[in-house]
Amino acid sequence: MILYIIDLNVSNIKSIKSELESNFLKDKNILIIGNKGDLKIKDDVKTYFKNKKHLIISGIKEKDVLKLKKLIENYINLNLIREESSIMINERHYQLLKKVKNSLINVKNNIKNKSNTDLLAMDVKYALNYLGEITGEITNDEILGNIFSRFCIGK
Repeated sequence: MILYIIDLNVSNIKSIKSELESNFLKDKNILIIGNKGDLKIKDDVKTYFKNKKHLIISGIKEKDVLKLKKLIENYINLNLIREESSIMINERHYQLLKKVKNSLINVKNNIKNKSNTDLLAMDVKYALNYLGEITGEITNDEILGNIFSRFCIGK
């Protein structure tokens, strides 16, 4: 979401239209914030706002500032819930991804050192389990069986 903040008293509708219809802002999720709403608003600006997502506030009124803050908080919270629209990760996912990385580093080192394949399997399984916790998928032994089916495990 882009917050496009304008001063309702000095902004003219031509410059607003020009910027909002520019290639940079075209097809973006924009919320127009009109500040100084406690003063007289030009009629052409009012008309333009009717068909746009907007919020008129006065920066000197605490209730308006709180309304804007609440709107931003709601937007952030809503988008954290939507997986497809969020690239932010929560702390739990971050910690799990660090564990995945560490497990895969162990796998790499164990391969380099020609360590026991049981150690490899264990670290791969840990990495898969951590990823499964993030995605909600349940990993199983078939995945490991498929990965290690090409290895010759001797006695």
